[in-house]
Amino acid sequence: MCGIGSYTCFGEGTIGGDYQGPKIIQIQNEVGVVKFLEGSKFGVITVDITANEDTPNLFREFEICRPDPLNGEPESPFPKYYCVTTVRNDEPRPTVLIDMTFHSCNSWSKIVRNLAANSNKDGEAEPGVFEVRCTKDETTTQS
Repeated sequence: MCGIGSYTCFGEGTIGGDYQGPKIIQIQNEVGVVKFLEGSKFGVITVDITANEDTPNLFREFEICRPDPLNGEPESPFPKYYCVTTVRNDEPRPTVLIDMTFHSCNSWSKIVRNLAANSNKDGEAEPGVFEVRCTKDETTTQS
């Protein structure tokens, strides 16, 4: 099915900062697994994100996404989704909003807004905006 599968992602984010400006961070080799949520009549998808899998700094988050009824239904070739992060391993109560757009069956991008309403595990609360681009892994590519 179009859009379902495992994706490798990269991107860039700007976080926190002061009056001198934000810090820029790079996102590399993030993995996103996209699935349709069983039982949804409106095409809800889930995205399971991991990064740094082979290191002590494993990052993990889970997102739920609902299609934008004004900009592509799930039956449309390349819909847009609005997402929230429901759980992260580095932030107890995440406040993350995401706009996700499929560009083909094999690629999507997202704008992530971390509102930082709660501190992360290091006691920091740095708001940030990120752009992430994802391409389907060869082993899950479908024609």
